[in-house]
Amino acid sequence: MSPRTIAPAATADRGFVLDNVRFEVDGTPILHPLSAAIGGGQVLGLVGPNGSGKSTLLRLLARQTSPSGGNLSFGGRALADWGARDLARQIAYLPQHPQTGIGLSAREVVALGRYPWHGPFGRFTPDDAARTTEAMVVTGTGQLAERNIDTLSGGERQRVWLAMLVAQDARCLLLDEPTSALDVAHQLEVLSLVRRLAHEGGRSVVIVLHDVNMASRFCDRVLALRGGRLVASEDVHRFMTPECLRAVYGLEMQILPHSTHPAGVAVPI
Repeated sequence: MSPRTIAPAATADRGFVLDNVRFEVDGTPILHPLSAAIGGGQVLGLVGPNGSGKSTLLRLLARQTSPSGGNLSFGGRALADWGARDLARQIAYLPQHPQTGIGLSAREVVALGRYPWHGPFGRFTPDDAARTTEAMVVTGTGQLAERNIDTLSGGERQRVWLAMLVAQDARCLLLDEPTSALDVAHQLEVLSLVRRLAHEGGRSVVIVLHDVNMASRFCDRVLALRGGRLVASEDVHRFMTPECLRAVYGLEMQILPHSTHPAGVAVPI
């Protein structure tokens, strides 16, 4: 199966463009040369088996680490050439395990998202306060405002971290397995919020997911990796086929129709 460009709307001036981007550690390839365009105001799921390079790719997009080769650009400019504050105004990154034990209230955590706009030693303006409140309203976290974040449930914490990203006012959200430690009910809650942030807020979202059926339900497109190589890049309906899933996971699966999963549900045979 030949990989396709992810989204026609992801052009050089909107989103990421990767041209033979690769990543190695001590000469061992983690990501083989990969070319794709990522962006366009959609929810893009990064899927694949464990160790396939999903989180590595997300860290490259977030500029948490640098490629070993190839060209990676964002908004028509080399990613490495962006200033740190300017980039933070465009891209917000949520790692798999956000910091805990910080002793801040939920409102204080959300307000951290305003740092790219006023700087750590700048004055927190009325506009910053308004953006913080608005982000908590959008994410349904207002009632948690005065709670210590370390006392919140997993689902509540994830919504607060997402509120921080909304307050950051970035147009692209990069999320690394935001549902990995959540029960099914909270997974649905968080992913529903993520999809709403993209579709109603005009944001691009790139999200690492393990559950292919959650990707089927909440993503518009899927980029699949296996062994550090790009295996598939399709809209979700074209991805959810026995042939494509076999190429990604090495398993025989059948696709069953489902009322809440327009692309169907994958079941191993």
